[in-house]
Amino acid sequence: MALPLIFALLYYGNRTKCPECKKLFSLKKNGVEIVGEKDIYVKVENERKNISGEIVGTQTQHIPGKRTKYRQHYICKKCGSECFSEYTSDSASLQYIS
Repeated sequence: MALPLIFALLYYGNRTKCPECKKLFSLKKNGVEIVGEKDIYVKVENERKNISGEIVGTQTQHIPGKRTKYRQHYICKKCGSECFSEYTSDSASLQYIS
């Protein structure tokens, strides 16, 4: 029963490990910035319904959207070194009716 908790703590501790001093649970978020944006097409699945409202199939549609790249800054609580990680997020620019 305690084994999943131990694995969860090790996973979180390793994610917040300082790359300089190698201490677990030491990184603290220090801010986020937008690095770049790019126009993309986002794939969405629309449900097709008959007159009585039952789902009879799906339809794939590509709609305009944006891919935003972020840089998350961290600072170590133990040694004070700074590091960062990057991630992306896709979002649709248009509202679509399903």
